[in-house]
Amino acid sequence: MSDTDTYAATSEPAQAAPMVLSSTQQAAKLNATEAPPEQASDTQTPASLPVTEENNSSPFTGANKIETLLRHIAALIIFMMNSDEQLFLAFKSDKNPIAYPLKGKFVKRWIRQSAFAIGVLLKTDELSEVIENLCAYAACNGEPIRINHRVGPTESGSIEIDLCNSTGGRVLLDDGHATLLNEDSKTIFSRPEAMQALPTPATEGRWEELMPFLNMSDNDKWLLVAWMTYTLTHTKGSTAFPILVIRGQQGTGKSFLCKRIIRQLVDNHSAGIQLFPKNITDMAISSQNQHVLIYDNIRSLTKQWSDALCVAATGGSMSSRRLYSDAEESILIIHVAIVLNGIHSFVTEPDLSDRCITLDLDPISAAHRQEESVITRDLQEKLPGIFRGLIDLAAQALKVERSVEVPIKGRLADFSRWLAALEVAAKLEPTSLQQLYADNTKQAQLETIQGNPLGSEILIFAKKEDHWKGTPTELLTELVSTATASGDSTRRQSLPRSASALSKQLAALAAPLKHQGVDIEFSRGKERQITITDLEQYS
Repeated sequence: MSDTDTYAATSEPAQAAPMVLSSTQQAAKLNATEAPPEQASDTQTPASLPVTEENNSSPFTGANKIETLLRHIAALIIFMMNSDEQLFLAFKSDKNPIAYPLKGKFVKRWIRQSAFAIGVLLKTDELSEVIENLCAYAACNGEPIRINHRVGPTESGSIEIDLCNSTGGRVLLDDGHATLLNEDSKTIFSRPEAMQALPTPATEGRWEELMPFLNMSDNDKWLLVAWMTYTLTHTKGSTAFPILVIRGQQGTGKSFLCKRIIRQLVDNHSAGIQLFPKNITDMAISSQNQHVLIYDNIRSLTKQWSDALCVAATGGSMSSRRLYSDAEESILIIHVAIVLNGIHSFVTEPDLSDRCITLDLDPISAAHRQEESVITRDLQEKLPGIFRGLIDLAAQALKVERSVEVPIKGRLADFSRWLAALEVAAKLEPTSLQQLYADNTKQAQLETIQGNPLGSEILIFAKKEDHWKGTPTELLTELVSTATASGDSTRRQSLPRSASALSKQLAALAAPLKHQGVDIEFSRGKERQITITDLEQYS
C-alpha cells in the first residue's frame, strides 16, 4: 500500500447512495420498447442487436457519420450511473435490465457492430470519440440508481440472484420459494467482462447431493452449506460476511473445493482462485467486480493484512489522492465475501479469527483417491440439482430470517441469525448450527492464543492461580518465573520485555481469552491493577 493509501473500518456496512428513481420506474423505462434484441452470450460477446429508426428526441444531429451513429445508438439505450458516479448504459429492449460500463469492452464491441450494421466502419480514434460523446451526455443526464452485482434486493425486500446466462435469467427468492425469472425483473445488475454463469437450476433438486463431494466432518459440511446460502442471499452493503478459511494438507482437495464447488455455485468468475494480492488497493479493485474473492495457498498474514481482511468482510473504505498533483480524495468502497485456503494455520490475529469460519479437510487415502476429471464430470452433472436444492433451502430460510429467536449470538450477529433460520428451514434441532458456529470460532480463537507467547502463558497461569490480582510489573515477574522454571529458554525470551508492553499486549488478548473462560480486568488505583480469573474454576 502506498503512503497515500489508507483504509478505514466503518461502524456499519457500507450503504449504497439513495436512488433518484425507484428500480420499478427504471425497469419500466428499460422495458419501454418492443421486439427485444437477442441477448449477449455467456461469454459477453455482443449479439446482433438491431438498430432502430432514428430517435427524434436525440441530442445528436446526424451531421456526420459520428453524429449519425450516435443518433441511432441513442434510440436503443438509457444512461445511468451508480453511487460512485460510474457511467453505464442499458438496452431498452432487455427482458431483464443489465447495466454495462460505458467504457467497457462489451460496449466498445457493440458500438463497432452497431456502426457496421448501418454501413459505418469506425477507426480507433472515431470509436473513442463516440464513447466520449456518450460519456459526456451520460454524465449530465444519467440517472443515479442502485446497480447490483450477482445478488440484489427487490423493492419489496426479496432477493434476486443474477444467473449471468444468455437469457438474462435471475432467480427470485420470495415467500419461501425460488422462482426463475427470464423477464420482467425490476432489479438492475451489472455484468463485468469476467463474470460467468451460475448453473441453471433444475426443476427439482437436493442440496444433499453435494455432501459426497466434501471431504470434511459433518459439522464442517453444515457450516459450509450455511456460508454458501448466506452469501447467495445477502448483498454488499447490507451485512458482514464471515471469512471462510479452508485448511488441509497437500492433496486434500482445497483447490477443487474452491474452484469447482464454491466458485461455480456461489459466484462463478473467470478468475477462479487467485494468488493473494500484493496490496489492499488490488483487493479493493477486485471486490468491485466479484461477489466472492477466493485466494489460494496462503502461508501467512501480516497484522496489516489481518486488519484489512476484517475491514473487507464487514465493510469499509480506502482512500487515496486522485492525482499526485492535487489534494482531491478518491474513495473506494471495499466489502466482499472472502475465501482463504492454505496448508498452514495462517490466521494468527484474534480479531480476524473471530470473523472466520474454519473448515479442516480430511486426508484422502490412496484407496479413495480418484482422478479430478472423473469427479468433475460427476459433479457437473449434479450441479443443476444441487443449485436448485441450495436456492430452495435459502428461500425457506429467508422467509423466517427476521422472525427467528437467536439464543447464541456470535461476533457476526447477522450470520448467527441466518443459522437460526437455517435450523428452521432444514428442520434441525434449535441452536444446533448456532452452537457449531460458536464452537468453531472458539477453537479458532484458542489456536490464535496458543500461537501467541503471552496468550499461551496467561492460559497456563490462569489454570494454576484461579483468581489473581496485581500490578503489571508483578504479573510479568510471575510469568517470567513460571517460564524460567519450565527450563524452556524460548518461553522466557518470548515474553514482553516491560510491564507497559505486557499491558498493551494483554489488552488486545482480553476478548479471545474471555472466549476460553479466562477473564481479564484492568483497574486503576494508586497503581494500575490487573485481575485474572479462570471462570470455570472460580466462582
